[in-house]
Amino acid sequence: MEETGEEGGDSSGGGRGEEEEEKKKNKNKNKKNKKNKTNKKKNKKRKRKRKKKKRRKNRKRRRKNRRKEKRKMMKKRKNRKKKRRKWRRKKRKKKKKKRNKESGMKENLNEADPHTKARPVGERRVPSPAK
Repeated sequence: MEETGEEGGDSSGGGRGEEEEEKKKNKNKNKKNKKNKTNKKKNKKRKRKRKKKKRRKNRKRRRKNRRKEKRKMMKKRKNRKKKRRKWRRKKRKKKKKKRNKESGMKENLNEADPHTKARPVGERRVPSPAK
């Protein structure tokens, strides 16, 4: 019976050794897990930082492009305005000329004297008779 007890004692002793090994393993595992957790946290932080940086960069780029487009549009608008103004001025001038010509002709019809100033635009004045 003692022998069996001794054997049991041995087995229990061996069991303790295994338990210690197991504890050691678990400790290492826990350490690894802890490390992994911290690494994961750090990685998350890094990822967030990268995303933030990217967003900022994109925002900057978009703003730049928007400003560029705005400037372009303003320039186009300015040019269009310029052209319109030029065209209107030209048209106004033409109308004025036409009006003057017509008014000159009307006056000329009323006036019989060819030596008067009222005459169609572009028509030369009749020279005065020699004395």
